[in-house]
Amino acid sequence: RSEMDRSDLFERFVSLGHAVEPPFSKADQQRVHLLARDTYDSSASFPDLGTPEGQAVLLEHAKQTRAALVILDNLSTLASVEDENSAAAIKPVLDLIQKLRQAGCATLLVHHSDKGGKNYRGSSNLATTFAWVLGLTPTKESPCGAMDVTLEWHKTRNGANAATVPKRLRLVGDGKACRWEVGASDAHQTKALAQAIRSRGYINLAEAGEAIGIKQARAYEVKKAMFAAGLMDPAEVDRCFSEAKQLRADQAAEAGEASQD
Repeated sequence: RSEMDRSDLFERFVSLGHAVEPPFSKADQQRVHLLARDTYDSSASFPDLGTPEGQAVLLEHAKQTRAALVILDNLSTLASVEDENSAAAIKPVLDLIQKLRQAGCATLLVHHSDKGGKNYRGSSNLATTFAWVLGLTPTKESPCGAMDVTLEWHKTRNGANAATVPKRLRLVGDGKACRWEVGASDAHQTKALAQAIRSRGYINLAEAGEAIGIKQARAYEVKKAMFAAGLMDPAEVDRCFSEAKQLRADQAAEAGEASQD
């Protein structure tokens, strides 16, 4: 890590460790090795992972610490790459990741998004190197400095499944009291609510919200987002609920006639 100083980085790590289940223990903390610019040997240059010399330093450090996972945060500050859009220019970084894999280390590479915010910046060859590519986007409600993001899978080794639907991640609290809240992303919830309403299986918003796993207060928020996204309009929602009520009444009447027979 080359942007944050070591003390701040370790403090953040400990805080995040308290938010998982089970929380990180002292032994877990001792197994983490931080390589930060501010505490690096002042008589030597901080490793440039775009050069063979810098890569050799990291590989040796990973070997000495018996690292199972190497987190590189972030590509732009750790490696000198003349042109991120050039496959040839990015190749030394990809070679490093391959060497780490051969050494038995998994790699998590943090990189910035492009101007549109929907994809990572630079050469598409980056994606071919990794089994998973994930994107984090701040939510509209995300307060300054807080962790409130939408997580999306842009590439998965085993293909899309129920575990890879977009999710909203919120870090609530501070220090030892913090915890993660995980739920469906706003976009996923708006689509799910529209689908539930159009099914005519629910006669009001509370029922439709419960069907997709959200409470009534949240359902009202999602409904507003659904309208804003143009997925449905109020007239269609009212019509669907009215038809759902009529369908339920007809089903009840048929059930009553069947019991009399």
